[in-house]
Amino acid sequence: MTQLPTTSADPASAFGCIVYVRRDASGQTRARAANLDNIEVIAPSEPAALGKIVAAVKQHIQSCQSAGKPIDWIDPPPPLGDGEQRRFLPLHL
Repeated sequence: MTQLPTTSADPASAFGCIVYVRRDASGQTRARAANLDNIEVIAPSEPAALGKIVAAVKQHIQSCQSAGKPIDWIDPPPPLGDGEQRRFLPLHL
């Protein structure tokens, strides 16, 4: 997989995460990491969902790093689903 560009001089501490967000039928916000598999959260608002997904993505990255495993980036990410909007989140560990 391709290493995504970093945003700092230390490539092991800054990452870019693509997040797809949408409102579901109950009014909740669903956010999923588009460039990492199986990371999805539900929250009452988009800011709350983005906060939860940042925490989940950071935990996943730190887990990969401490296990000595490569981060399993999906490149390119899948297309947007129905009603989804794309967000880009720079993350610093």
